[in-house]
Amino acid sequence: MKDTIWKTVYNECVVEKKKYSKLSVRAICQKVGIHHTSFYYHFEDKEAIFKYGIGLLMSDYLEISLTERYQTPFSSAERFFANSSLQNLIISQTHDLEGSHLITKWTKAIMVEEAMRYLESRSSYIEPKELTARQLVETIFIISEWSQEEGVRRHTERPDDLYLQYTRHLTESKRQSE
Repeated sequence: MKDTIWKTVYNECVVEKKKYSKLSVRAICQKVGIHHTSFYYHFEDKEAIFKYGIGLLMSDYLEISLTERYQTPFSSAERFFANSSLQNLIISQTHDLEGSHLITKWTKAIMVEEAMRYLESRSSYIEPKELTARQLVETIFIISEWSQEEGVRRHTERPDDLYLQYTRHLTESKRQSE
């Protein structure tokens, strides 16, 4: 049932071009053909649907090796995003502040968890691990934003090089205790 509810929300956002902020639980339930209590059995609220769905949409991205994702994040992301369902969702919610915010929020949360796994696989990194993981992910988002503003984006080597330049010290220095 969770997948059916998610597919309905995805279809409403991407195919029907509805803003996430304009979707109601009642309308989602009507589309799925369930009572709203069934919805709340599976999801705490409307935001929980996006969290669940983004996790599903990122599954192909998570199959790319951790090393590749955190050493050449822009090259690996470009391969993943080419015609991905997540890219379609991002595009569909570009003009909806709430939808865009939630996509970014849950994408970052998944990426931070993965960055922590990446750091655990390395022999050295700066402690605390969660802060370092968050820094790695935020650096990806900041460089992405900057690249788009500056028109650098389409040549992925430059953003990857910048990322390594800004994060190398986080993963190559000796582990420092908290």
